[in-house]
Amino acid sequence: MIFEGLARSVSNSFPELRSDHDVMFVLEHVPVYEDVSVNEEGNENETNGFWLRAEVMFEEGKEEFVRIIPMLRDTMLTTHLSNRIASNFLTEVVSNSFFKKGKISDQLKELPLLINSREIGESFTSMLREETSNKVFISRAGPSVNMKVTGQSGQLVFDCDFLLSLPVIGWPSPAGEWRVRERVWPGEEMVEWLVRLPCHLIAKPVNEGDQTTWRFSFSRQEVELAKILPHNARLCYVGLKHIFKKYLKSTYSGLKSYHILTLFFWFMEKQDSRLWEENGDFPFNTKLTSLLKFVAESLYRNFIPHYFIRTINLVKVMKVDKKEANTLQNVAKSIQNIIATEDVMNEYIYDETAFHAIVLNMSLHKNVLRERCPSFDRVETNELFSNTVTTENQPRVAPNSKRTVATVATDNKSRTILTSFKQDQFDMNMS
Repeated sequence: MIFEGLARSVSNSFPELRSDHDVMFVLEHVPVYEDVSVNEEGNENETNGFWLRAEVMFEEGKEEFVRIIPMLRDTMLTTHLSNRIASNFLTEVVSNSFFKKGKISDQLKELPLLINSREIGESFTSMLREETSNKVFISRAGPSVNMKVTGQSGQLVFDCDFLLSLPVIGWPSPAGEWRVRERVWPGEEMVEWLVRLPCHLIAKPVNEGDQTTWRFSFSRQEVELAKILPHNARLCYVGLKHIFKKYLKSTYSGLKSYHILTLFFWFMEKQDSRLWEENGDFPFNTKLTSLLKFVAESLYRNFIPHYFIRTINLVKVMKVDKKEANTLQNVAKSIQNIIATEDVMNEYIYDETAFHAIVLNMSLHKNVLRERCPSFDRVETNELFSNTVTTENQPRVAPNSKRTVATVATDNKSRTILTSFKQDQFDMNMS
């Protein structure tokens, strides 16, 4: 989403920012109505009187969940629509994409694949008679169906979650406050446009094993919000996500990337647009530190309100490892320690990452420098990186990062080039 369109140098230099693929299937012709009055008479001609009614669970902390009731005009056909339908449907879709009448599809024949499924699609294994180098793993992952493809050496080649969703006609009543909330960002016109877009229901139950409940998803709105982020705000989020993935994620099992994104959106709502001006008075370090402080304060208070349904505190519904000894306060303290560092940027964002990128991808780094520094070719490369890059005949093992990077940074020539490289890390064209 926010990372869509990352420059290749950033993707290569920040492996923590890479993620899997998420594909949402939307059944456009099976809409769901919470407000019965929205289901206009004209819709009956298209659906032959069949429609789906959403009943919201207005219990505290459960306002994002609904039960779906199949209706034929005014008659209830059954008590609820099972969320198992979604995974069963996706299982069929995925299997039909790979197999036709029990045989491997033509597309699959072009790739040497061994199907090894778990929990669902067990019949896939018997469909293949020959063992090949690559493997495909298909399994349930919450409300989605996950497919992984691994290469000859077991490396992950492809990772994708397939998710089925139903469009909701009309803005959900639990999210009514989001529409009228006082905020700086986004603007009123954008808010009204986002409200007119459909949100969706996904097969995520309120409790594990429950087959009667579905959950609101505002993924469409989140994608559109990501598209209108000011450039410098986007870069701040990249910095936050990098710090979270590399330094904080292992501290507390319940804290996920979605919680970080939620806090970032809340932070954005209160920020003056002048903070994000390209040539403004606020250096990037100040912007990132402000964001980190906001996140730390929220975590310390055990308070992450749902961005669209603010009555829900996401902390209360976190899934935490039973053996978890740390708390969100521990994460907050870790962030405070990062903020207290004399040079946050060089310590946690730039230098170590830049160093490894230089060592492991010299050709890419040179191209970056040529684009940003026309005089780069006049600098003797071997002299410039003599203290950091090993020769071709030696193993490319990074020495002590902090010590070596300090050596690079104190050299005048190196400082110029490394600064140029640093800028490339956050100079991204993200749609």
